[in-house]
Amino acid sequence: MSFSCLVTGAAGQVGKELQEADANFEGSVSYFDKKSLDITKYHQVEETLKRVSPCVVINAAAYTNVDGAEKDPVAAMAVNRDGAENLAKICQGLRIPLIHISTDFVFDGVENKSYFENDATSPLSIYGKSKLEGERAVRNCLQEHIILRTAWVFSRHGKNFVKSIFSAANQNKELRVVDDQIGCPTAASDIAEALFVLANRVTKSDAPWGRYHFCSGPAISRFEFAIEIIECCRDALGSGVDVFPVSTAEYPVLASRPAHAVLDCSLIYKTFGIEPPTWRQGLEKVCRSLQQD
Repeated sequence: MSFSCLVTGAAGQVGKELQEADANFEGSVSYFDKKSLDITKYHQVEETLKRVSPCVVINAAAYTNVDGAEKDPVAAMAVNRDGAENLAKICQGLRIPLIHISTDFVFDGVENKSYFENDATSPLSIYGKSKLEGERAVRNCLQEHIILRTAWVFSRHGKNFVKSIFSAANQNKELRVVDDQIGCPTAASDIAEALFVLANRVTKSDAPWGRYHFCSGPAISRFEFAIEIIECCRDALGSGVDVFPVSTAEYPVLASRPAHAVLDCSLIYKTFGIEPPTWRQGLEKVCRSLQQD
């Protein structure tokens, strides 16, 4: 039997890594970016899913500009909430399972603990609220779904913390990075591999539907991670880049970030055998790529 997978958000970090990892999927994969499939347009989504007729959909489309969402909440909600709802409703009508990517920003990070899938959510930002609303829409519209929460996504593509630190270190001898935000940096390539494990399972049998956490370890502060990035890119950056810790209060941004958004990933391992990787291997790959550009 031939399986097929449809991926939205193909131009994003995870979408691009999915394209490089689709040999891990036991079937064919069709990729759609925003130009070819805008998930905020219901009838376009419906027509595309009917035409392609996939066995599973991976929704990697998202509005991910955290500070931009504070300026334009309508745009963030349109993609992260309404787009997710469109996909879920249409998948329900066509009996197609949906794998939907969410975020650690659904938590407030106030408690100094690791968050489990069923812990109470309390997003601090418009971005976090829009992603939580998207989760709720998927759950309410479609039984056959998997919501995969991840965190601090980085890759050689797009905009992310690793690329920002690398660029800043190329231009400055001193950097100031917040040291009171703790999280789990996760390579988009690792997320892509996990998504295809889930997709393979979904196409073969009834999967254990629901929410799952997937991110890398160990947990680390943004300040500590910045030091690791600079060290990893030492060949290109040379010596003499100093990193100084500052508090979140000293580094004002539009959107509030969770201070301690560490995700417990034991459930996805117990259920699917997906073992969360360390972020170091993914970081080394990205840094090698950045230094070659």
